Amino acid sequence: MHDGNCSKIHGHNWQIKLTFGCTELNEMGFVIDFGRLKLIKNYIQDQLDHACVLSYNDPLFDEIVAPNVYKIFTVKNASCEGLAQHLFSIFADMILVTEGTRAFLYELEIWEDSKNSVKYRPATNNCMQ
Repeated sequence: MHDGNCSKIHGHNWQIKLTFGCTELNEMGFVIDFGRLKLIKNYIQDQLDHACVLSYNDPLFDEIVAPNVYKIFTVKNASCEGLAQHLFSIFADMILVTEGTRAFLYELEIWEDSKNSVKYRPATNNCMQ
């Protein structure tokens, strides 16, 4: 368990930046049509907006969830790094469904505040994904 300031329940105003790649541009000359990303926007609003992000193996999970006062979003690792990896996987699958293998999510950067961010890019990520 983390023993610093972030060991207590606290909040962040997350910002997420998605970077896309492609093997070829679509018929409109785009890597990706940003108008088709509503499924990602909706996922963020439905799952993350006003949610308490918890590691599913947090030793205090039952005590935190029991009062039923939080909208809970569980991940393997509730750090900025863990959330970036988790969301990358979900969003990459969404892009695969809408774009096939032509376009793909290349990198996800997530800020927990105005100064601190992490970038997640799978080691296998390349233009031939």
